[in-house]
Amino acid sequence: MPVSPISDLRLFLRALLQDSYASILLVSLLTHCRASFDHVVEAVCGGSKTALPGSLPAPPRPSFRLPNSICLADGSRRFRIGVWPVTPFYALLGLTSYFGQNDNYYNPPNQRRQFRDPYGEWWDKQDRRNFGEPVHEDNDILTILSPEEYTHFKPAKAFFLLGCAATAVLTLSGVVSLYYSDKPSVPRTFPDGLEKELGGPSTMLARKPGEDKW
Repeated sequence: MPVSPISDLRLFLRALLQDSYASILLVSLLTHCRASFDHVVEAVCGGSKTALPGSLPAPPRPSFRLPNSICLADGSRRFRIGVWPVTPFYALLGLTSYFGQNDNYYNPPNQRRQFRDPYGEWWDKQDRRNFGEPVHEDNDILTILSPEEYTHFKPAKAFFLLGCAATAVLTLSGVVSLYYSDKPSVPRTFPDGLEKELGGPSTMLARKPGEDKW
């Protein structure tokens, strides 16, 4: 029995409301419909959307894999989904920046200079960049003079090492407290705590007999 377009639309809207992959379906819809936005992009950008200044290649677009299919609410329909790019909305239209923003300036990859090859043939040896290289908008936090990103240990391993250090200190303290010897002396005592000699009972008295422990 053929299914009408209204029924397909109703099932699709129900999937958007009830399924956890609603955002992925919207991304796929924008991807398939980007051809219809080409005339808008060219009108706003004032020309070809691929003519961007700079000689660096476009940064790679990361992707992730989803399940092969998604069941709808009634369990009768499935959408086949493959690998979809995780990109901003303007990248779905084939651009590397916003529509005409900053005169369509090339946006370099978001990479810290500390991860670049320190022995590379850089024009600026200290900052590890070449002459005329486009500057990222967050260059102040990506430059080599910014605080370095700590990558020696993962947080889980760092907390494990801190726990080992604390355990070692507490264990050593407990062992020392068990075998620590007493003070090799005893406090000196005086008859009546020298009450009369020190000026009476309201004064601070010396140790009396029987108070011979520290």
